[in-house]
Amino acid sequence: MKQKQMVNIVEVLETAGKARKREQARIRQQERPKGDILEWRTAQQATELINAWLSEVQDQHHEARRKFLRHVICSCHKALSDEGWVPVSYKLIRRLPGHPSAKALHEPLVQKGILEVRPGAEASRRSNMYRLSPSYRVDLSDHVGEWNGTDSIRAERKRPDRLDSRMDRNGHSCPTLIKNAIESIGPNLIDIDGIRAWVQHQIDNKEYLSRRDLERLCYDLNCIRSIHRQKPTRVDSGFYSYRPAYTISSTGRVFERAHGIQSITRPAKHAAYSRPISAGLVQNYDLSRAHFCIASEYASKHGLMCPTISRFADPNTDYRRTVSDNTGLPLDSCKKILLSVQYGKGVYPHFSNLSEETKEVLLAATVARMEAKEVWSKLYPILENLKHDSKTLCRFLKSQIKRAGKSSRYGKSMKNDAGMSICVTPQTTRGELLAHFFQGTETRFIHELTLLSRDFNYRVLANEHDGLITEGLIPQSAIDHAIEVTGYSTLDLRIKPFCSEQEAQRVDDVIEAALKPLLMTG
Repeated sequence: MKQKQMVNIVEVLETAGKARKREQARIRQQERPKGDILEWRTAQQATELINAWLSEVQDQHHEARRKFLRHVICSCHKALSDEGWVPVSYKLIRRLPGHPSAKALHEPLVQKGILEVRPGAEASRRSNMYRLSPSYRVDLSDHVGEWNGTDSIRAERKRPDRLDSRMDRNGHSCPTLIKNAIESIGPNLIDIDGIRAWVQHQIDNKEYLSRRDLERLCYDLNCIRSIHRQKPTRVDSGFYSYRPAYTISSTGRVFERAHGIQSITRPAKHAAYSRPISAGLVQNYDLSRAHFCIASEYASKHGLMCPTISRFADPNTDYRRTVSDNTGLPLDSCKKILLSVQYGKGVYPHFSNLSEETKEVLLAATVARMEAKEVWSKLYPILENLKHDSKTLCRFLKSQIKRAGKSSRYGKSMKNDAGMSICVTPQTTRGELLAHFFQGTETRFIHELTLLSRDFNYRVLANEHDGLITEGLIPQSAIDHAIEVTGYSTLDLRIKPFCSEQEAQRVDDVIEAALKPLLMTG
């Protein structure tokens, strides 16, 4: 009798649980904003239409091409208009089945006249711009209407309205350290009039700019639009103030949403902060040689032999500048190549085998192709030694994960100093593992300094990944406390300019010439 009663109770509980789930699903359906997702029949008709378009171009990439075409249609609300271009990066294409190349996907569609590729977009080497041909846009609009789509390549969140500073980009909860650090960042103080003057000067002289400078100019314009969308307010001193909105990456770094002042180019950033810095209101702090210092100290703590990394981490020799002087490369180009090798990029003995990006950096810094080959012959032995040390450090990190790592469904997981976890599988690359390790330690140091602003006499205005922009000076006691918490005594926080002295002087002259009439009349 008792057993029969128990069975009935279990059935009642299961029925109640199913009813509760149905009720919750009904409530979620009612709360969903209207017009966000079309009815099933409309989406099915659009899918059938796309399959009809692709019936003549079926090959081993048919499924990937179908998702690629749906992504072009879905991703941008301007895709059905006359000038709506959709950017598709190589990272999105890598998520497709079969890992095809962008050329293999769009060439048959362009030949048939389904897609258009924006002229000159291939030069960016980051993402191409696509849109439907006019006749196919008309054909699609009859079936789709205001369809913004849900079957794009990007893994869209079901409830994007619930994303806030407590979650990362994947919608997962973040450590308390990062949450509190983001909440401690105050309104940013920038000079929008100075940015406008510098960008307008670039636009007026765009016929003298190189292709790379024109790309940077377009990027600065997008960042300025992002700042204006956040509605900055003018303060009494003639500057503007706005509170930046941040999103959290998988390593613990925080990125300003929709770019903004954090992602703007160096000359434009100098234009944004030069007058506040000269007025004594703002300070720019940056960690010097952060990744090399972390790697060198971690290797010495565990008895690893990484002599090349130690030479780059030594503040007395400044080995990066020595390499730059010996090879003739600019310091920024030299830093870019060194960090890419430390993160796992390949090192090839011959110039002809280099990637297009590395060739572009070398050729931009030299005059002829023969000189670029000579530069590479001097740089190759240093990079080979750096690659060996990076492999040694990565092998030790993986051995530590095997002993002390936490098991997960897909393998082992490693937690960095910022509290963010990464799943380590046989497919995890050396760059992903080292970036998670380096950036976790780096960001914890920055987040600790952000939290200490409550106890000391300074205010954090913006996060710069490996630095901070503050109102007031950071005392040495706060820096010592952050070093003690992270455990890396070689981390060196310095006040640094945004760009070189010559570039900064040129920006200052442009701003002064543009704003002098306004200041005189004001």
